[in-house]
Amino acid sequence: MKPFPLLRFLSHAAALWLCQSACAEAFDSGSRGEDGDLEVASNALVVIPKRANGVFKYGTIRIHTGAQVRFERNDANTPIHLLATGDVLIEGTVNVSGEAGGTFDGGRGGPGGFDGGRPGIAGKPPGAGYGPGGGNGGAGNGATEGAGGGGYGTRSSAGSAVNRGATYGTELLLPLLGGSGGGGQPDLGGGGGGGAILVASTTRIEIRSLGRIVANGAQTPGWGFGSGGAVRLVAPEVAGTGSVSAIGYNFAGDGRIRVDLVRRDALALHFFPSAPGTLVVGSLMAVFPPVTAQLDIVRVGTETIVPGTGIPVVIKLPLGASENQTIEVRARDFNQMLDVTVALIPDSGPPSFFHVPLDNTAGHNPNTQPVSVNIPANVLVRVMAWTQ
Repeated sequence: MKPFPLLRFLSHAAALWLCQSACAEAFDSGSRGEDGDLEVASNALVVIPKRANGVFKYGTIRIHTGAQVRFERNDANTPIHLLATGDVLIEGTVNVSGEAGGTFDGGRGGPGGFDGGRPGIAGKPPGAGYGPGGGNGGAGNGATEGAGGGGYGTRSSAGSAVNRGATYGTELLLPLLGGSGGGGQPDLGGGGGGGAILVASTTRIEIRSLGRIVANGAQTPGWGFGSGGAVRLVAPEVAGTGSVSAIGYNFAGDGRIRVDLVRRDALALHFFPSAPGTLVVGSLMAVFPPVTAQLDIVRVGTETIVPGTGIPVVIKLPLGASENQTIEVRARDFNQMLDVTVALIPDSGPPSFFHVPLDNTAGHNPNTQPVSVNIPANVLVRVMAWTQ
């Protein structure tokens, strides 16, 4: 099984860090051209190899008409950061969309996104989609028992009402998260959620008329569709008449798009979706804002996890083990009371959610909260935690 990354969410208060115009005029993408120039002229699918952190630092970037760039997920499934010292010109396609589910597994999410739920195999119930907005598995019979689509910037309206994935995240796209997977069906895995990508230039980003950045959720036969992912553009000037897309497939939840810039007069791009909340234009001129707030799972049962290591929290209790287990969640630098959700997402069957308050006010920093949970034995379970 593929590892599942530990999800860390920031609260609205902790994530809000806005530069003034003087800071924006001196914007630095963080690249020094370490990876040279990126120029893609081929009509073939181009796969950029894995990186440890998903951050690429170029001089200039140009994707020619007809060329498509996709990305291979790394082991930690980090989002993609394309940083440039000079201009970014997109005439072709940059694609971080999710993949359709198959007969033996859920579809892979795009980089930084989440996989679709596993299909029901050998009489076992199908699994839920991964991610905080993952859709529940279902029988595949449309609006009555259908597998739920993933949610993100908007709630899914695909599948039965009880199976639809919920919303999560913030308009700031801090942290940068992709879309959630759709639920599995008796004979088919759910669609993967769209990935997450940030493109930043110290000078200018232009997406010309045939240019596209695509972070869509995956289609899949039936009802367990993946939600749209996330796209963020950061540059003093963002221009062009191309398109930026982070939509959920066929009524799955839409993703989130954010554009941060100084000069807005040349902004004429087509955005999908364009609803308030899913599309934001602002001036948060920082690629990696200095935010220290962090939520970690530091213990699952007897397993200790070092805070900040990003170790995937995946557990499988042996047969006969007690299902009554304790998970410990640690918060740091939020400076407020938190409502924490701990999610257990098994390969087969519905997920379980546990909601606990965590005091991270002054005098309680950092602070750890134990959570009593029930983990089914002999089933591979992914453990997640988040707060909003």
